[in-house]
Amino acid sequence: AIKSGDLKKATEAYGLARMPYERIEPIIETFSELDGVMDARVDDFKNENDPAFTGYHRIEYLLFVKKNVKDAEPFAAQLLENGKKMQQAIAATTIAPTDFIAGVGELMEEAQSSKITGEEERWSGATVPVIRANVEGAQAIYDLVKAELKKKDAALDDKISKSLATVIETMNTLSPAGATWNDFGKMEQAKQVDLKNKLE
Repeated sequence: AIKSGDLKKATEAYGLARMPYERIEPIIETFSELDGVMDARVDDFKNENDPAFTGYHRIEYLLFVKKNVKDAEPFAAQLLENGKKMQQAIAATTIAPTDFIAGVGELMEEAQSSKITGEEERWSGATVPVIRANVEGAQAIYDLVKAELKKKDAALDDKISKSLATVIETMNTLSPAGATWNDFGKMEQAKQVDLKNKLE
């Protein structure tokens, strides 16, 4: 989409490209080096033009703030290369069940405390789709342990299942799933707080 020079297509593709990455967030710490070049926020750098600031959020800045598709090209090419490296790294790694579970806990805490402020997707406003993808990733991991948990503690399993379903349902009412989304920063404060409370 960026290569075609079409800003509208590129901004829509940005949102769609965030989803698979955000779904694997529970295990991302295992690949922290790649994550640092693919998903770091501008806060970790001098400014938006720092050459070391790369990945999704550099592209986000160029597309949504600068409206500059051409300058985003080298960063998109680099992101694609790093994405391929990430796929290879995941395929070659064995992740312990404890890391999966710990990763979900840390991610949900981050979603509820910092992502919900809109700071991660500050330029695109794609906070709801990103958190939805995080929850979908958590759900996929939960599905792996669900049968065992149900045997040991059916009430807890029921509580977790209902909480996950409620959060996703709430996000679906706030913003559509797909190539377009509602800017989280422009939503009513009460709706933002409601989602934050449900993420807890």
